[in-house]
Amino acid sequence: MLSFVIRMMAKVSNGEKIKASALGKGIISEEQAARLTTQEAVHLIFEPGFSTASSVSEVSGRGVGMDIVRSQIGRLNGIIDIDTKVGVGTTFTIRLPLTLAIIKGLLVKVSGQVVC
Repeated sequence: MLSFVIRMMAKVSNGEKIKASALGKGIISEEQAARLTTQEAVHLIFEPGFSTASSVSEVSGRGVGMDIVRSQIGRLNGIIDIDTKVGVGTTFTIRLPLTLAIIKGLLVKVSGQVVC
């Protein structure tokens, strides 16, 4: 597998805020929320319709985003994982099959430069 690790100093909301938002939007039940660990709660950002934004704009609050990212990575037979720690930051790890390394189908732009 090819692994891409993206570390951000910006934090993903804490597990309790994510649980509350998912509960308010009907994504999970109260019973499910009570059983979720912090790490499981963070993974709720990948659920369709999920958002912690307080208002809707052109780029946020619509609940369309990380579920699309996860489904597109899944279409490539890959996986995405998230780890967040309060005061440290958030790490996304994307793993894709090695077979993608032999085709020029994956381009990544870093600091204005395209990396193949």
